[in-house]
Amino acid sequence: MKKTLLLLLFAALTVAVQAKSPKEGTVEPRVRFGVGYRYSLGLYESAVLKYQGVRVSSGGSPDYRRGGEFLLEGTVRVTGDWNVGLGFGFGSWSRGSYKSMPLYVKAERLYGRQRNRWFNYADAGLTLYPDYGTGFTGGIGGGYRIAVTRRTRLDLTVGFDYVNVVGDAYDYTVGEIYSNAGRINRLGLAFGVAMHF
Repeated sequence: MKKTLLLLLFAALTVAVQAKSPKEGTVEPRVRFGVGYRYSLGLYESAVLKYQGVRVSSGGSPDYRRGGEFLLEGTVRVTGDWNVGLGFGFGSWSRGSYKSMPLYVKAERLYGRQRNRWFNYADAGLTLYPDYGTGFTGGIGGGYRIAVTRRTRLDLTVGFDYVNVVGDAYDYTVGEIYSNAGRINRLGLAFGVAMHF
């Protein structure tokens, strides 16, 4: 698996280096639709559990360090350097009960007018947990955009993501589960790849 990922990354970087830059003034396509995947490695989490009038909080290294989201996005070019859009996805945080559906708005700031260029992004929205409720989600980072064809773009990104995970709280003293009593604030290092058309 690692060899395949390294091979794909090498191929993408080779395309980026060999691609010819057209005349100054190249801009993004006006409207784009994309599909991608964001992998998250947990760095820190703080848990807040509320049940029977008791509030318990703790923090430290995440119990479930890995997670990821399959994302669908639509973006519109506002200026030559700015894009805004909406996204929806399906995710999981290494536990069956933490299946999630993020819904978010996104902004991108691109640099230069070359076919291949650097950009920053920020997104924020809600994450829906089918069995539990709703939490907040957000992310910030940067990446490199490779123009594969006139309209198709390949994005490679690195950034930080925040997820407010909603779940059940378990009381070990009496052995009972309290629905929707737990919230985990999770910060992760995110790696993403996306293709836009």
